[in-house]
Amino acid sequence: MKPKDVVSYLWEYFRLYLFLFLLVVVFLVLILQAFFGEKKETVFSALFVSVPADEQMREKLEKGFVEDVGIDTKTSDCFFDIGTAWNGTSAGENDQEANMANLQKIVVTVAAGDCDLAICDLSSADYLAKGEAAGALEKTLGTELFQAYEGAVFYLDREKLSEYERKKQSGEEVDRSEIQISKDTSGMKDPMAVGLDIKADYERKTGISGWEGEVIACIPVTARHKEMAVSFLKYLAQ
Repeated sequence: MKPKDVVSYLWEYFRLYLFLFLLVVVFLVLILQAFFGEKKETVFSALFVSVPADEQMREKLEKGFVEDVGIDTKTSDCFFDIGTAWNGTSAGENDQEANMANLQKIVVTVAAGDCDLAICDLSSADYLAKGEAAGALEKTLGTELFQAYEGAVFYLDREKLSEYERKKQSGEEVDRSEIQISKDTSGMKDPMAVGLDIKADYERKTGISGWEGEVIACIPVTARHKEMAVSFLKYLAQ
């Protein structure tokens, strides 16, 4: 049989098998690339909770921050999650399911160390602080930067929180609202800095205005890239 006839014979009777074989090869190559190909390292992740944010703003902040700190986007990546809203305990009956799902997302994200900076409203920042998820800012920011935020720092009274936990464990009735985070430390026995009022910086950098609520930055205890969170705060303040 001539070579041409052999090719014709194989094509006539085995083309389906050849096609399937090629599909398998392509599939295996894609799998190997997914597992062993070059992966980007997430060097900073921010979670925006119940504050004004949209896709255009996200792109603007991400691009500006990447350029400001010189992140190599070929090997590294930043992640800005703007799709989370939590209404504290004030959600209506119809919103409770979505509200709890978002709360669970916040808790899991922070606990897993996948949030280097939380930018949120007052109730969300208060929740993180009372859950001891918001880290103390004095040490993380450093003396000079911390002093630059004088008058814009939110504190939590650790003694009141400890007292609340003791009463709760003993079955006593307690009012959690009595230990809300505040800029006023006059009645606190053991204040700890847990949040920063960055509303002015946020509005100036994003161009968003008219928001009546607070915009507070918290650096979680579990954050993997605290130094990048600090760099982002500096970027916002420019």
